[in-house]
Amino acid sequence: MLGLSRNVILLGIISGLNDVGSEMLMPILPLLIVSLGGGPLAVGLIGGVGDMIATGLKLPSGWWSDRIGRRKPFLWIGYLSSALARLGLAAAATWQHVLILRPLERAGKGIRDAPRDALIAESVAWGVRGAAFGLQRTLDTVGAIIGSIAAVMLIAVIGTQYQTIVLLAGAISLLSLIPMFFVKDVSKHARKIALSIGLKALPLPLRLYVAAATLFGMGNFTYMLFILRVQQLTGSVLTTVALYVVLNVLMAVMLVPAGRLADRIGRRNVLLFGWLLFAVVAAGFALATDMIMVAIMFACYGIAYALFDGNQRALAADLAPAQLKGTALGTLHAAIGASGLIGGLVAGGLWQAINPTSAFMFSAILATCGAVLLLFAVPNTKP
Repeated sequence: MLGLSRNVILLGIISGLNDVGSEMLMPILPLLIVSLGGGPLAVGLIGGVGDMIATGLKLPSGWWSDRIGRRKPFLWIGYLSSALARLGLAAAATWQHVLILRPLERAGKGIRDAPRDALIAESVAWGVRGAAFGLQRTLDTVGAIIGSIAAVMLIAVIGTQYQTIVLLAGAISLLSLIPMFFVKDVSKHARKIALSIGLKALPLPLRLYVAAATLFGMGNFTYMLFILRVQQLTGSVLTTVALYVVLNVLMAVMLVPAGRLADRIGRRNVLLFGWLLFAVVAAGFALATDMIMVAIMFACYGIAYALFDGNQRALAADLAPAQLKGTALGTLHAAIGASGLIGGLVAGGLWQAINPTSAFMFSAILATCGAVLLLFAVPNTKP
């Protein structure tokens, strides 16, 4: 398929199955938090802490997988722990329970993502690396579409019984473990790499790229605040989740073409356009006053995400030494997560203290600053 290896296809299938369960949860999670007594600040806090835990684990897991020369054990632990934590979320009775359980669910993502991305990069030739990451994200997003459609159908049938939907999501997530039996580690020798040495060995262009991604990450705070804004403007849970389905469809359609375009004209160039489009989306959310504007901006959000998600990781892999790809990807993820927590807290605080417009304008400004640094400090890469 597209000249890609079995590992890439299997990892995409695993991501897709996992995301059926994950995306049944994601569009309703901010609404669940509000129903349990949380406000915009609680939503920003939970989203930010969850992302920080996830990304904070990506650096040590990526480095450790480099050190032992194996990726698969991290995938097992990561996917299983996320599925079990989702089952636990079904029992949440207050938003504080979600504050405890959501980071545990995201920890599984943190454990698996950098080793998985490194395994994808190792399983294909450089010339199809963008397509490989694009395929993985496409299958991931197909699962997300199925999951979010299932959430729409369940809301239409059982209403706002969120815990029931979360319970089903956790059960479905366990199915993603089945294809894992057929994934093979690419043969690598264990290396005695100290974490501090690994970080020092990262080249300057990669460090500058991580700095740019950190700025952008502060603007690209938790998706849950976008969901909350959509629900606020539409006044309908069903409409909100339905628009989330549209977002995922656009992402699925755009991801592989975005990866292939990056393989042709350079990852930095495609990434730059994605970041700038996101800045426009954030500004649009700041100014939106009706459902039509929100629908247009949400659709553009999906396109922007397709342009930057897989290509962010592919660019980091391009800029990293061969023996430190896991460390490099973990560093990128950790920087994005830490900045996302700060951004989520600031945005949630601005929303609660002032208004939603101030939160999304903050997002647009930071995303633009990240794009400017990316343009002038990071080299373009292509096969």
